[in-house]
Amino acid sequence: LLGADAKIAALGRDLSDSYNMAALVRGTDVIISGLNSRPELNGECGKVISFEDGRYGVKIDRDGGKSEAIRLKPPNVAAREYAAGLKLDANFMPVLQRSSPGQLAWLLGEYGAAEEHARFVEVALLFAAVLAFPDQVGYPSAWDRDGVSNCVAFLRAGGHKAILKIGAAKHLEKNAAVAERCAQVVMGLAMDEVDAAVGSTAALNAAGAPAALAAAIRTHLEVEGVQDAAVKALSSLSASADSEPSASAVYCRTAVLEQGGLEAAVLAAAAH
Repeated sequence: LLGADAKIAALGRDLSDSYNMAALVRGTDVIISGLNSRPELNGECGKVISFEDGRYGVKIDRDGGKSEAIRLKPPNVAAREYAAGLKLDANFMPVLQRSSPGQLAWLLGEYGAAEEHARFVEVALLFAAVLAFPDQVGYPSAWDRDGVSNCVAFLRAGGHKAILKIGAAKHLEKNAAVAERCAQVVMGLAMDEVDAAVGSTAALNAAGAPAALAAAIRTHLEVEGVQDAAVKALSSLSASADSEPSASAVYCRTAVLEQGGLEAAVLAAAAH
């Protein structure tokens, strides 16, 4: 177990960049940049439609109803941001209650890792954790009553990457409430219905979610709530909405193993 603990720590550091390749879900609005072969496409906007063989399939809509589908390497694709003029102050609750799932994702990405906004993060994560169950926060005005739609919008705005960024923030590492809520968000975003819609499980694995969950388990080994949520999230990440043992399903299981998910689950079981 001590050897597994050291291995998990190393994986969390080493995989943070290499697993960021396929971290955008289907339907994400993106901006193209850095192309040498077709420089006229730099600055164009498109939508992710697939990820295969290390490249994104991106659909570009043209005037007159025409469209073009191209395959691009991850460094040439960046998610578009929709800030919508949102700002935080001490009274952040009205902002949260008015924000759409996509705006919630942006707020968490913009302010989540800032130490001065620690209280906002704790509350905002509660909203993110119940995106699939909007009745639990009284159906915010800009949310859909269909929880799957809320999760999809959050993912397409890069909310999953924001959650993992928060979990890795140094000043939040020891905050068990934040760790537990981040794990709950991951678990919700990996639901079968959401995965079938946008490929969320593979994207979460690609963004390094198993390594982040493993780190949370290691850091909060005595906190039962963190262990429970994190192990359930790891279980969700090791599955796929595909009914067949497809390449996506195999990738998900492999990613969880390679990022220390199994060792972390063993540590949690030994502790509890």
